Amino acid sequence: MEEIRLPKELKIGAHNVEVVFPYKFTERYDINGDYAKAISQIRVALYDSENNKRTESEVWVTLFHEILHAIDFSSGQRMFSGEEGENRIEAISEGLYQVMNDNKLLNKP
Repeated sequence: MEEIRLPKELKIGAHNVEVVFPYKFTERYDINGDYAKAISQIRVALYDSENNKRTESEVWVTLFHEILHAIDFSSGQRMFSGEEGENRIEAISEGLYQVMNDNKLLNKP
């Protein structure tokens, strides 16, 4: 697998959001990504909780997932709250990855 390059910072709404990748989760072991609103940071793991390297597509889908959470929070809409919202956000994240990847719009080496 080639090196995965994610953006270091994103402008989401009125906020500059730092992207930390690869991030090693020590706070929790059941997640691969997180949007930390209080510190304007998206964290994305390269390795899962069993120390398996995640695929490039998994990493990008996680980034899109967390971007959608950040948009949801910054807009004040809370469209993706609760379990049903997580299912929706996962479906949209997968779809975004497919469109971006198939149309060669991702920052890949």
